[in-house]
Amino acid sequence: MKTKPLSVLMLTLVMILSACSPFMIVSSTGEQPTPVEELIPATGYQDIDVVQVEVEVGVGSPIPVHVIVSGDLPDPCSQVEHTEIEQDGSNFILTLFATPANEEGCIKDTLPFKMGIPLNVIGLPAGSYSVTVNGMRADFSLDAGNSTSSLRTADMPIVKDDIRVDSVNIEYGVGSPLPVHAVVSGNLPNACAQLGEIRLHRDETTFFIRLVAYVPAQTDCNEDSIPFRLEVPLNVVNLPEGPYVVNANGVTASFDPRTRPAPADEEGSLEERNLISVEHVGVQVGEGSPIPVEIVASGTWPDLCAQIAEVQSKVDGFQIDITVLASTVEACPPDHLGLPFRFAIPLNIVELPEGTYTITVNGTSTTFDLPVSQ
Repeated sequence: MKTKPLSVLMLTLVMILSACSPFMIVSSTGEQPTPVEELIPATGYQDIDVVQVEVEVGVGSPIPVHVIVSGDLPDPCSQVEHTEIEQDGSNFILTLFATPANEEGCIKDTLPFKMGIPLNVIGLPAGSYSVTVNGMRADFSLDAGNSTSSLRTADMPIVKDDIRVDSVNIEYGVGSPLPVHAVVSGNLPNACAQLGEIRLHRDETTFFIRLVAYVPAQTDCNEDSIPFRLEVPLNVVNLPEGPYVVNANGVTASFDPRTRPAPADEEGSLEERNLISVEHVGVQVGEGSPIPVEIVASGTWPDLCAQIAEVQSKVDGFQIDITVLASTVEACPPDHLGLPFRFAIPLNIVELPEGTYTITVNGTSTTFDLPVSQ
């Protein structure tokens, strides 16, 4: 009989095809349309130079915490392809790697990027914490927490689980090259889960983003899902004409950098009205009744003569979009050093419904929750 040789041949063919696949399916749970996938480690990953790490601690329940990472990709052909988040005691360790250097003809010049990564701090005791991203450290503190809980360590076993993605939006920044971010909103599977892996891979005109949760093994945990918001930078330098698609755990959004919508209903020429480059957005809550809330934005002026000419704001559901325009003086000398500014915009929350809001100022975003706590 020839059954045995045929079976051996089929088994060999399956093994060869599996070895050629860049993904390996390791588990799948829940109603997620696509299973958890683990990218087989690639050789030749490039290191990413991280130049600044900030930690934004918001208000609400659960407390929103975001790590804002600024750095430089090793070349204009790279992407932030692999990000891993681990907790070791009171330190969160984030490791970022760039796409392997296999692009022919790519110039050796760095490319700046910014990335916003959420941290789940539910159940952590009050105290001081740190975040280390590729060797760059930032500290933050939690004023309230669970006094009876113990801190996880890096050697504790974990289980990888699905992450349900609810929406994907594309946000454009200001500058050259054009900053583009995929803003992914979703839910962690339970209160103990942490966003553990972020994988980015571009295949022609599709950016695939794979998000995987790290859940502590053998731990009783509240089964309530935990909302999160992630900002993934997309490098569109030297890419051919779009449109492009972003696929994050099965949820998609399309965009075309060359036909992006105008950031505001602009009137006049760019010499008369310029968008101000905003690098950081925060929310400050005061004391009183009604509670005063201010949106604090900081960045750099477009030139040495600029002044704020106009502020436009729009509330659409739980999205608050603010556009800040600057007026300039003709023939003003350029600002090569980046003249900094900081200003506060009052936010009237009296009639706003409860929920989690996203505030975007000239392309830079943050979140906060209503009702606010003083």
